[in-house]
Amino acid sequence: MIKKILLGALIVIALGTTYVLQTFNAYQQAGEISLSALDQPVSVHRDELGIPYIYAETLADALRAQGFITGQNRLYQAELYKHLATGKLAEMFGERGLKSDILIRSLNIQQLAQQQIELLSEDSKNYYLYYLQGLNAYISEQQHEHPFSLSMLGIKPQPWTLLDIITVQYFQMWGSTANWRIELLAQQLIDQLGPQLANEISMVSVNPNDESVVAAKLLDDLQVSLTIDPELLAVIPDDVNAASNAWASAASKSTNGAALFSNSPHIDARTLPGFWHPMGIFTPELRAIGATAPAPRVWYCPYRAHQLWCH
Repeated sequence: MIKKILLGALIVIALGTTYVLQTFNAYQQAGEISLSALDQPVSVHRDELGIPYIYAETLADALRAQGFITGQNRLYQAELYKHLATGKLAEMFGERGLKSDILIRSLNIQQLAQQQIELLSEDSKNYYLYYLQGLNAYISEQQHEHPFSLSMLGIKPQPWTLLDIITVQYFQMWGSTANWRIELLAQQLIDQLGPQLANEISMVSVNPNDESVVAAKLLDDLQVSLTIDPELLAVIPDDVNAASNAWASAASKSTNGAALFSNSPHIDARTLPGFWHPMGIFTPELRAIGATAPAPRVWYCPYRAHQLWCH
């Protein structure tokens, strides 16, 4: 009798655990959601793999929806990159994140991001702000859907700012740079020897018979009296094998009269958990199918190029 009771209790616990686990990280994928950030209705269709395709009347609403969907699918990943890029990883993982935080703050990525913000045109700022409106709408209005993993870490997501998203982009660019040690060495040669002598001993990457004034002027502009802290270099990870390539063609080269853009980021899409967030966006002026990083609004387009116009 006791064995039957224990067995029944175990079954109840197992069923209850299964039900509770299925509710973790669940978010609304069907029906309607009232989103305050939108100007007009937006339709989101998901295929059999759960990949979202956004249909909007304007680019602004499409970007807002992209931010909202990114919150649904990848809020934990976005928050992780935000903490990484701003040197606040210790807030998520305690002392284990200190080494990374010290390195990132030494690089002063946020200051570079602030300088970049001051250079952005109003249109460029708006593209980011539309995305942030959607992401922040998810953070503030759908708190009941936030990932359980963030709750376990004691992290309550805060609204993102323009500085946050540009900082994450700079962090990702730095993390993808494979030849920075060579670039620093080249700059030291220019600073120590002067542009003329440095040019004579540098690797030949242009026609040596080209006496272009532009090339000579470029070397003059690159003299920055660089100083390098050996202690900082010692804690920066060694170079990694990374690369990207891209190509673009004019509208005259395509059958449908639209410009073409294709990019290969050279990051293995089979790596799990997946870095890239597959998605499609469709508006009267834009058709983009590909993958984007979980936090910034950056697109990579690995599909058939003749069908793409990626922004």
